[in-house]
Amino acid sequence: MNEPGARVEEGFVLRGHATRFAGKFDRLWGGRRLVDRVVDSVAAAGLSATIVSTDPLPGSTVPVLHDPFDRGPLGGVRAILHSRGTGPFFVVGADMPMVRPDAIRRLIAVAAPGISVVPKWSDGTLEVLHAIYDPPVDAVVRYWEAQRSLRDLVRDLEMRGQARSVPAEEFDPSTFTDVDTADDLERVRSGRMR
Repeated sequence: MNEPGARVEEGFVLRGHATRFAGKFDRLWGGRRLVDRVVDSVAAAGLSATIVSTDPLPGSTVPVLHDPFDRGPLGGVRAILHSRGTGPFFVVGADMPMVRPDAIRRLIAVAAPGISVVPKWSDGTLEVLHAIYDPPVDAVVRYWEAQRSLRDLVRDLEMRGQARSVPAEEFDPSTFTDVDTADDLERVRSGRMR
């Protein structure tokens, strides 16, 4: 499955603060919490799943990694690197309940050591919360300290030849659907994505 040589075995589900839609990760769709749907998809892709959270999650049946950096997705990636060291891993947002295991496996199939792989739309938009990361630790720390974004880091890694993009148009677009508002959740529940 990992032809180019990168061995991706771990998937991390980033569960930050739900500032625009309180409690969104625990909202139900079809009797299941959104975060559980994401975890199940990561596991179905053949990866061990861990939730990265800024908040404690007592009673979780899935391993939880505390994010002490608490600064969005880049802080989550820094927490992952801080806890496990280097090597490739998959990252997805906990508010992306439509993520497809085949889409995760497709990214894994093109992963290479030291190279991050991120879906990119033809207009240049990056899907940074549905990607394989294998970034240099110093670059992550530098961007975090400068209060830059994960998107900025990926663009820099692309320019340095340490990240590659894959056409997002080649994926089922529902895999990138995220739930940021009550209206988004209703669209997902009714099958009207994006």
